[in-house]
Amino acid sequence: MTFRKLSRRAVLAFALAAPLLSPGAARADATDDALAKVTKARKELKTLIARFTQVRQVGLLAEEVKSTGELTVVTPDKLRWELFPPDSIVFWVVKGGVFYRDAKGKVGKAPPGAMGALVGDLITFLGGDIGALKARYDLTANEESDGSVKIVAVPKSDEAKKALKRLEVRTNAERWGVSRIVIEEPSGDSSVITFETNKKNEKVDPDKMKPPA
Repeated sequence: MTFRKLSRRAVLAFALAAPLLSPGAARADATDDALAKVTKARKELKTLIARFTQVRQVGLLAEEVKSTGELTVVTPDKLRWELFPPDSIVFWVVKGGVFYRDAKGKVGKAPPGAMGALVGDLITFLGGDIGALKARYDLTANEESDGSVKIVAVPKSDEAKKALKRLEVRTNAERWGVSRIVIEEPSGDSSVITFETNKKNEKVDPDKMKPPA
């Protein structure tokens, strides 16, 4: 009788502990730890500047489209994404929305919707507390052998899924910057952006971060 009670208690105890022992729980703990390290590394981050090479694979084209440009982030709420010639287009992400100026000088504002919201989240992915995005994305994060952290984000809402299938961000070895971004779209199109050495807390001209009127 005592053995049977102990066995039932043991089974019950294991059942209650199982979620904590499961691989999913372990992954969640690893993700939280990795994201916390990124947030800590970014605590003193005010500006981030980095040149990049972007390779875009368009499903309907046999060839890849290669571009170069420069990223500028001013925390907590300004981002400038410039593609150099021949693309010659600049995007600004600010509190008022997403703005652009194209190669012909045309100025516009991105319409509200899934893509606009996702682009706004880039500021957080690149320079903020990524854990704050858990409500909108399924996040996993792992530390790499060089000290960097790889974060994978999958949008939760059906509306967001229309614009983004999967986003992968890899920090630099110091964890405050960015070394690589992979964007996968539902259409099958994708972009891989590789960043050069990041510059931290360099002075940025305020006018550079203002979208055109």
